[in-house]
Amino acid sequence: MEDRKKAVIIASDLIDLAPVLMKSLWKDLDKMKLSLLEDDFTEVRECAHSSRGAALTFGYTQYAEKMILVRNATEQKDAKELQKICAELEEMLNEVVFQTD
Repeated sequence: MEDRKKAVIIASDLIDLAPVLMKSLWKDLDKMKLSLLEDDFTEVRECAHSSRGAALTFGYTQYAEKMILVRNATEQKDAKELQKICAELEEMLNEVVFQTD
């Protein structure tokens, strides 16, 4: 459903790398969810840190800001909150589309 997509404007020299970013963000999210099942909050936090940096590089600030929430929840070892955030992140990745200005 294209009408649900949320555009993120990125520099034209980065547009060809957008699929690489998406692959990386999906991989990190999958790893976060798996680590959460194992109560490995350190790994969840490390994946969030990696995702935050990648998202910021591409100007995907909304996603990067969610990583701060992940970090905070890992510090509290709040698995329930992390599950909620991971579901929101998955929705964000399903809805985003990168475009040039």
